[in-house]
Amino acid sequence: KREVDPFVLICSAVFHDIGRTVNIPTLHGLHGIQGANLANEYLKTLGIEREIREKISKAILTHTPTSMLKPISTEAKILYDADAIERLGYIGVLRGIMLKRGSLKDILEELVKKRKSVYRSLYFNVSKKIAKRANEETILILKELKNAIKKRFTEISDEKMEKSIEKL
Repeated sequence: KREVDPFVLICSAVFHDIGRTVNIPTLHGLHGIQGANLANEYLKTLGIEREIREKISKAILTHTPTSMLKPISTEAKILYDADAIERLGYIGVLRGIMLKRGSLKDILEELVKKRKSVYRSLYFNVSKKIAKRANEETILILKELKNAIKKRFTEISDEKMEKSIEKL
């Protein structure tokens, strides 16, 4: 059984996406870095000890794969797993598509690549148990989307071919 500091975990969970509220172009969407700094500064104004602030900041920094840093503390791993589980299922797929730029095909290919690794990256067996159904749902949704896009591209190609033939 691992020791968990509830204050560190709760603060990390509350502040983990606060970095999304600011836009610093040089960080290229690494909201964990921004969030860790913002949370640290805020908690400092409340008089929270440096050691506690560092634990919270590290958990926020490592809560997403885009940081390319692995969570170390138990609190950070719990936060990582909770955030990862959110990326699965219908809502997770929608979140992965919204506000993306590029062709639907490219967006979907990138989403498939990212979502395939989410379930495998979970740290705790209980997280995998919670996420199992959502992961299966995600695989099915992405497969159906991919097939629907292929079908539509075929239909569009067929329509273009028919119009070209009609012009002859």
